[in-house]
Amino acid sequence: MRKSIFEETAKGKVSRHILLTILLALILLFTADFLTYIIIELIISLDFWKLEWDSDIVQLIILLATSISTVMLFMWVKFKEKRPISSLGLFKEGALTELSRGWLVGSVLFGACLILTIISGSGVIETVRFTADKLIWFLIFAVGWQVQGVSVEILCRGWLLPVSATKYSKIVSVSISSIFFGLLHSANNHVSFISIFNLCLFGLFLSLYVILKGNIWGTCGIHGAWNCVQGSVFGIEVSGEPMLSNSLVHVKTYGADWISGGKFGVEGSMITSIVLIVACYWLYQKSNFPYD
Repeated sequence: MRKSIFEETAKGKVSRHILLTILLALILLFTADFLTYIIIELIISLDFWKLEWDSDIVQLIILLATSISTVMLFMWVKFKEKRPISSLGLFKEGALTELSRGWLVGSVLFGACLILTIISGSGVIETVRFTADKLIWFLIFAVGWQVQGVSVEILCRGWLLPVSATKYSKIVSVSISSIFFGLLHSANNHVSFISIFNLCLFGLFLSLYVILKGNIWGTCGIHGAWNCVQGSVFGIEVSGEPMLSNSLVHVKTYGADWISGGKFGVEGSMITSIVLIVACYWLYQKSNFPYD
C-alpha cells in the first residue's frame, strides 16, 4: 500500500497550534537567511573572486544555502516530533520517477506561460547561447535550483501542509500552505499584487499535486524546473531576483507590467495567472480534492 504524507505525519508528535507552527517556519527561514548573509559577506570581504551580490556565483550560493533550513527542520522532525524524515513525503518508492515527472510538469507549465507571453507581443527571444561554458553553468545551476526547490517544498508542502491538516480540514491546510508560500515573497524586489497572487496559485497547484501523489518528490521537481527554466534557460528574473548572466537563452519582456510581469519576471503576469488557474482547476478535478 502506498504511503501518504498526511497519514505518516499524523503519527508524530506534531504541534496542533497553527500560529506556533507558522512561527517556527519563519524562524527556520530567517535563521537560514541570516547565516547565508554572514557566509556571503565573509566571502565577498575576502575579495578573492571580486564578487558582487548580484553575481551568478553569489546567486548560486544563495540557492544552495537554502538547505540550511532543511537541516534544521530535519532535526526538529526527528527529535521533537519523533517521526522519521521520510514522513515529510520523502518516501523512497518511486522517488526518481516522481522527481523526473515533476521536472517535466514544471518545464511545460512555465513553458506555456512564456509562449503565451511571446505570442501576446510582450516578450521576444533576443539571444541563444548554447556554448560549452553556458551548458556547464546550466548544469551547475540546475543542481542549485533543485536544492532550493527541495528546501522550500520540504518546509511548505512536506511539513506545514500535513501538520496543519492534523488539526484543520485539507481545504484550510492547503490555504494556509499556499498563502504562506506566496507571502514569503512579499519582500522581494519589484513585487506586486499580481505576483503574490500568482505565487499563491503556484502554491495551491503544488499542494494539490501533493494530495494527488501522497509525497513531495513531484513538487520538488516542479519547483526546481519552474525556477530553472526561468532563470537558467531563458534568463528571466525569478521572483524579482537578478537575471543570470549565464543563461542559455535571453528573453526580453516589455510592455505593461500586468501582462509582461515587469522586473519581477513572468511570474508577475496576468498570463501566468490564467495558466495557473487552468492548471489548478485541472489538478483539482484529477485529485478529487475534498471539502472536509
